[in-house]
Amino acid sequence: VGLTVLQRGILGKFEQNHFEATGTPLRVKAADLAMIDSATTFANNKKNYVLVYFNECEVGDETTWRALAVPYHFGCSARIGSHVTVAPGAKFEFEENMGFDVTENGSLTAEGTAEKPIVFTASDQTPGYWSGIYFESKSAKNVIRNASITYAGQSSQITGGVDICRVIAASRQNAGAGIGNIRKYRRLCVGV
Repeated sequence: VGLTVLQRGILGKFEQNHFEATGTPLRVKAADLAMIDSATTFANNKKNYVLVYFNECEVGDETTWRALAVPYHFGCSARIGSHVTVAPGAKFEFEENMGFDVTENGSLTAEGTAEKPIVFTASDQTPGYWSGIYFESKSAKNVIRNASITYAGQSSQITGGVDICRVIAASRQNAGAGIGNIRKYRRLCVGV
């Protein structure tokens, strides 16, 4: 690993860095993702992603996750207990049975653009490989727009309020839906 921030460690400013010819360039906690700037570059690494992997996979402070040149690779299920904004063009890949749990006190705003959609997918392109995105939160800040959600598990559900617009979610039969069993929602406009 090029750089590891241990579970009890803190990543302060982390800007304009370059990772090249390492195994895994960067291994951090979910709470550290806001410190990584989009000017950090990655080239010719064995695993070209930012590995998010520790027992403590919680986000307790309001934060923004930027779009990087490589995906965020989750080896843990992130509990989002505050507001998280995802920048257009950000990419997330998840290991088996991992995903996002937006808790009752959290919220997730993932608004991509037509040119820069946000991608949520599996590290192994097998239907149902990762858990998906769970919303327990009923926050008006819960928005998924211009995103692609693929290879997520059958148990994925939205139990709180969320605006879902311009989301490409592959069917369970083809690649695993990312947002299924929708119980409550404010506005659903898939395909608009």
